Amino acid sequence: MAYQDRKSVIPFHTFANIVHSGGVFTLDLNPTILSSRLGSIADAYNNYRISKFEFRLHPPTVTGSSKLVTCGYVSGGASASPAALGSIEYQYMTLIKSTQTVPTNWVEIGREALKGPLPWYRAVPNASVDTTEESVGSLYFWSDDATATVLCEIRGVYEYKDPLDPVLTLERRRRREENQAKLDALMGSIRIGPTGGVSCASLSKGGSRV
Repeated sequence: MAYQDRKSVIPFHTFANIVHSGGVFTLDLNPTILSSRLGSIADAYNNYRISKFEFRLHPPTVTGSSKLVTCGYVSGGASASPAALGSIEYQYMTLIKSTQTVPTNWVEIGREALKGPLPWYRAVPNASVDTTEESVGSLYFWSDDATATVLCEIRGVYEYKDPLDPVLTLERRRRREENQAKLDALMGSIRIGPTGGVSCASLSKGGSRV
């Protein structure tokens, strides 16, 4: 029982290169999507949560001038992507213009907002369950440039609990590596929009949730 109750606390600091499609993008904060390191750790556990989280935007690459990019945090599962600047209303958000030369200030998410609807979430996504069980929240991006690219810097602390048996951990990692290899092969033969963007891990989960 003590083994099952054990938790791991993992600080992280990473970057997501966001390429907008139609002016929007959604980044799910499930660890398997946010970074390969966090995803690898998640393979060994059943559940996760985030105890600290903050983000900021670096100057974007846009088409034309006087464009902008916004980013806001939404707690819980899927939500509607913003349709225009006037429709964006998030408790935690930031905005950067193409003319800006330095990053935005850090936006720190409050502890209550980070809890979401559940005390813990499924560490590795499963297509057969409600996404609410997998996602503590998401970052929603909007730009008045349909194909804007922006670097989002993210840092915080993930917590994992309910470790898996080592044999199950290896099997889970093997399956995920096989799925990733298949996806990489597919994405290597099909080019959609501009090159770059977040890792294929996010695309395997749907990338943008609407």
